[in-house]
Amino acid sequence: MHDVTQIERQLYILSLLSESKIGYTIDELKKKLDAVGINVSKKTIGRDIDFLSTGNFFVTEEKKNKKTYFMANKFGIENITFSPSELISLHFIKELLKSYSALDIGNTAINLIDRIIATLPKLDKAYLQNLTELIKVNEIFIYSEKNISQEIIDNIRKGIELGKRLCIKYHSFN
Repeated sequence: MHDVTQIERQLYILSLLSESKIGYTIDELKKKLDAVGINVSKKTIGRDIDFLSTGNFFVTEEKKNKKTYFMANKFGIENITFSPSELISLHFIKELLKSYSALDIGNTAINLIDRIIATLPKLDKAYLQNLTELIKVNEIFIYSEKNISQEIIDNIRKGIELGKRLCIKYHSFN
């Protein structure tokens, strides 16, 4: 995250503020931003917080032990009403994602959809349950990714993190 725009930085600050119940001081925010490679001054962080607090982000401040702590309400998707066609689309997306469950990104997407479904009213959940029985979505089969062991995936990730090269030997039996 070395070269980030102002908006990206402000969204990152907002996510930090919403993850903590006690909030963060500007010094603590500076350390957290520095840790991910966002190098900005405390003054810039203060301006970002001022900007966020003037919007609809519910950034608050509280004085504790002669320090000012900033915090934000978690931003989420509570109380969203879905139309029947949107609920069908949600079901469709969830079913399509099952093919990608062996991949981290697919599993994360499935968890995200499940979190959205968990916030739905009971009536919408019942509607989705009926859809599961009435509408079947053919899975897209991704055999190659399903056959890769977690150990191999972990080794590849570790190599990428350490900036190593990867040598792959491929044998075809055709």
